[in-house]
Amino acid sequence: MNLRKALPLLLALLCWLPALLAAAPTSVELTGAERDWLAANPRILIGSDAEWRPFVWQAGDGAQAGIETDLIARINALTGADIELVLGHWDDMVERARRGELHGLAASASHAERADRFLFSASPYSTHKFVFTRQDSAIASMEDLSGRRVGVLRRNLSDLKLLDAWPAIVRAELGSPLALAVALHNGELDAVISSANLHWIASENLLPDVRLAFPVPGSRIDLRYSIGKEHAPLLGIMDKAIAAIEPGEIQAILERWGEPAMQEISISAEERAWLAQRH
Repeated sequence: MNLRKALPLLLALLCWLPALLAAAPTSVELTGAERDWLAANPRILIGSDAEWRPFVWQAGDGAQAGIETDLIARINALTGADIELVLGHWDDMVERARRGELHGLAASASHAERADRFLFSASPYSTHKFVFTRQDSAIASMEDLSGRRVGVLRRNLSDLKLLDAWPAIVRAELGSPLALAVALHNGELDAVISSANLHWIASENLLPDVRLAFPVPGSRIDLRYSIGKEHAPLLGIMDKAIAAIEPGEIQAILERWGEPAMQEISISAEERAWLAQRH
């Protein structure tokens, strides 16, 4: 982003933030059962991927940063909970949560395939998915990916289910966003479907041949917390906290970490038909 253009926005955010924080509630009202549950669970572990910038990531010194760190801190302040983010490979986090080693997952989505094991919170914010290619690639649409080898993050149901609409794509599941970026850079994959975090990962790991090509159509995902069913009171606690956080405060957090809200508009059936002709 051009610094000259960004400066007015940054100054505006700095002006708004004190007012937002001053007006923000300092606590939410919990039931007796919810307070008892928190007393019995003094340490709450929520897993996520360690490379999901800007949602959450782990720096080289082990410090955590991102949208989820700010939201979890706010939820803790509102409820008196002690929720900690546990970061690692996403497939490991999902498996640990399924085994009951973690109370749940952050920056996740509501999936019928996981409803046997998890309850899903309200969504504080949304994101989209993108197709990444090499710099010299002629791939410009999902149809261009037919018969191509496309990488996705292992056990990321959102990415895998997106590809159901394009069955001719050859799927390749890898264990981390960095592994996806490296495989794409080295020509082992023709493309990758990922969140915008792959852009940062490629830049920080000196993989200049990786570029963001275009967004995946219909890829909006409402991010939530997936809570183990045995921890049902935690779902109510988190939903109360999410509802208490003002939209302006959430927007300020998103802007802080470089994830501006993407607003969608309604279009007519005639307009959708026109777009379907690939104009």
